[in-house]
Amino acid sequence: LGGSVSTLVAIRAQEFVQTKLGRAESLEARKQALEVAYGAVAASSLAEAPTALLGLALSTLSLSALLAAFLGYDTLAGELSHRQIRYFTLRAQRSSLVFGKLLGTFAVASLMTLAIHTIAWVLVPLKTSTPVADVLAWGPRLWLATLPVSFAWCGLVTFVSSLPRTPILALLLAFFGMILVWSGYAAAVAYEVDALTWINPGHYDQLLFSPELHKLAGGVAAGLGWGAGFGALAVLTLIRRDL
Repeated sequence: LGGSVSTLVAIRAQEFVQTKLGRAESLEARKQALEVAYGAVAASSLAEAPTALLGLALSTLSLSALLAAFLGYDTLAGELSHRQIRYFTLRAQRSSLVFGKLLGTFAVASLMTLAIHTIAWVLVPLKTSTPVADVLAWGPRLWLATLPVSFAWCGLVTFVSSLPRTPILALLLAFFGMILVWSGYAAAVAYEVDALTWINPGHYDQLLFSPELHKLAGGVAAGLGWGAGFGALAVLTLIRRDL
């Protein structure tokens, strides 16, 4: 349902803009907006993507933190609250348990976004004049670009879930942690401290949407490293605490 509604809204918005500005003018306006956000090289590439699919990918990136929070806040806190985790650690190492939880949360989040994007891949050629070949070329590519950011947020949520024994407190701490990240990012942008903007996984789209292979690889590595780093912190937390 979410995928259908968001795709139809994006299609209607695209039609409205093209009606007001004309197709050529709307494409030029979108390219200029993308150039401001991602630079000339990435903008020239992204300008060719179907509008609805690009909008859905940007929405997925924006909401990936909240999706990770609601899916993963109780992965460890729920086990800690009932002390069930002590039985799991008799058969598995704590590192295996933590990264299993992290990968499980990431897998569920990825499947949910894949389902939404798949609906868009079906609706866009049916409701617009977009060729199926363009949908198949851009749809999977844009969805895959969201995965490293999703993994990074899942890592943060897994770490936060290892701190309290109460799931609802873990959820609140996850939101607090995200607010800190976003606040730090906003401050870095306001004071033009470019190095600190990378504390926000959502900023990795600067690399993930690039057609240049080395930048794309850097974005993937940054997302995976961010998530794995917080996963490692969750392991250290469980090692130090009494289960």
